[in-house]
Amino acid sequence: MNRYWFRRKDRGFGSTPATWEGWLVVLVYFGLLIGLARFVMGRHSLYNIPIFPIVAVILTAILVWISWTKTEGGWSWRWGGGDR
Repeated sequence: MNRYWFRRKDRGFGSTPATWEGWLVVLVYFGLLIGLARFVMGRHSLYNIPIFPIVAVILTAILVWISWTKTEGGWSWRWGGGDR
């Protein structure tokens, strides 16, 4: 059973959550980013500063991959008012 979690946006590029699984993925993503920021801000070492952008890029890549694979109709630019 291949159920899509995201749907294409009406205008522009990308997708938006359409099911509870899609919303859960987005909430977990933001929760991990906030937890990571709190972790880095709580440490007083300069070695922890590069951790945030590296891990944030990895988390974002995972979110984009999940969204891309679970979006009905794939990603493409849409002008609105139907497919062109």
